[in-house]
Amino acid sequence: KVLLAKLFRDVHGHPSCRALLCTILSRHLIGGHPRDFPLHYIHSLWFNTMHAGIPINLHKQYWMIYQRGQFESFDYGAAENRRRYGQPGPIAYMQHYDKIDCTIHLVAGLKDSLIPPINVLKHYDVLKKHGKEAFIKTVDGGHAELTMAMAEDCLEYIMDVVGGTFSPYASGHPMPPTGA
Repeated sequence: KVLLAKLFRDVHGHPSCRALLCTILSRHLIGGHPRDFPLHYIHSLWFNTMHAGIPINLHKQYWMIYQRGQFESFDYGAAENRRRYGQPGPIAYMQHYDKIDCTIHLVAGLKDSLIPPINVLKHYDVLKKHGKEAFIKTVDGGHAELTMAMAEDCLEYIMDVVGGTFSPYASGHPMPPTGA
């Protein structure tokens, strides 16, 4: 605990230590190249989310998803799961994609190490297997470029969808709906 507290204090107080940690995170955890986004953005993102009060159970859920290799709800234990979900275990979301009743647009960063493109493609495939209208857009960037809207083609795609000007046949949207 003392070592972790010391590391936290060093990262917070020393720009060179912060830059080293941000470079390591951006290269190996988040994906993409550090030159594609300023390191202080990652620093701000890290410290703002840590200080913003993100529930510890959210971090635990991410860890459970990673360990189990399943996209599922939080596991509270058998008794609490029964109360919350009506079953002894967490809900495996992908097994319930048949209940989705809206169009889904997925965006995958080709250099994303946190959520690799293959994981996004798995969701796309399951949605299509259930006959759902789904589209996938790939961008040449890592996780930070996607989440902080620094990938221009990603931002343009999202704005097209939100603004109602999205067309699956337009240039830049390479995957038309099934049967087109």
